[in-house]
Amino acid sequence: MEKAKSQAEADSGLGSKPAWTPVAMSFESLGIGKNMKNLVLLIASVTAALELFIWCESIWNWWKAEEGDRVE
Repeated sequence: MEKAKSQAEADSGLGSKPAWTPVAMSFESLGIGKNMKNLVLLIASVTAALELFIWCESIWNWWKAEEGDRVE
């Protein structure tokens, strides 16, 4: 079985290493400390909340618009 597996790898050109491996990413690997991590998460949360509010307001205005309110 091992021989068939190594033969299949040789035929596909992959060799012993896969062509693509995902990179593990964390705040610690980027050199970001605890306080900066909290700041980044806070900024991302506020930005997401504002974006949600803007989308909801836009959809609400679109849904409740009168027939004669169309802008062309």
